[in-house]
Order: sequence, then structure tokens, then C-alpha cells
Amino acid sequence: YDELPPALVVTPLENNKGLDYTNWDYASTQIVQVGGVASKSSPSRIVSRREGELAFSPQNPPFKAVSPRGFFFGCAARSAQAAATVATPCDITVRGYDANNRKVAEQSFSFKPPLSPVSPVQMVSARLSSAFNKRLEKVSIEYATQALAVLLIDNYEYRLFR
Repeated sequence: YDELPPALVVTPLENNKGLDYTNWDYASTQIVQVGGVASKSSPSRIVSRREGELAFSPQNPPFKAVSPRGFFFGCAARSAQAAATVATPCDITVRGYDANNRKVAEQSFSFKPPLSPVSPVQMVSARLSSAFNKRLEKVSIEYATQALAVLLIDNYEYRLFR
């Protein structure tokens, strides 16, 4: 997401590099406070909206399917500014759906930052299993955390199919 224009406040993200995004924003992260979540790569990462399903789908046309590989993630207290975040624990479940909207893959991950971090907390890797190595029509992410928290994702790796 580092090719996106800088955004010091959360900015809607509808599509990027062949994917449609449902309920995602993006923000730049030049400054991360102590106890915040550091992006895997600067300057930008995507940030969840709390409402509705979080999903990635191939832009159709020209793409018909996506095969996700993995990403880095963390969770943080919700803030109007991307730089003002405090790491908070969360659990996520990633699901893959085929063209008939059948769930064909599922995998869960956890983010557990230290209780009193003295520096920005690093995102953790969510490397997806081989069950996701197929042509999917949609990838969704569900997360559980404290109220008023957001899911942060960076370096999402995927392959698109025409």
C-alpha cells in the first residue's frame, strides 16, 4: 500500500492493484507512538472499518479470482489519526470463498502485544495455508478484539487470475 498517496488521516480505499476492498481505509504511518503498531513497511497500511464485512475481491473485469498468500497484521485502539494508535490483542479468522460463495478455506491467527510496550509493536505474519492456494472469488476477515479497536494490515500478498 506504499504506492498510495500519503494520508495522515484514514482515507477510504475502494480498489487497488486489481482488488476491490470492502470496508477498508488506508493511512500513512510516518510516526508511530510508543506502544503503537508499526507497519511492516512504510509509509502506508490498510485499516478496517468496524461496520460490515471486511473483504477483498478481484476487480471483475478484468480479474475473476484471487489466491491469497498472506499478510502482516496487528490491532490497535481506534483513532481518527493513523499515528495515534495503541496496540491491543486480537484474534482474526480468514476465510476463502469460491465462485459459488462456498467457504473452501479458513485459518485463524492471534496478535498478542506486550502489556506495557516500550517501543512500537511489530505486526505479526499471517501466512495462509495451502487451502487458500486456489482460485477464490472472495477473501473475508473477521476479527475479535476490545471495543473501539481496528485491524491493521500491511504487505498483503496475492495472485490474480483473469
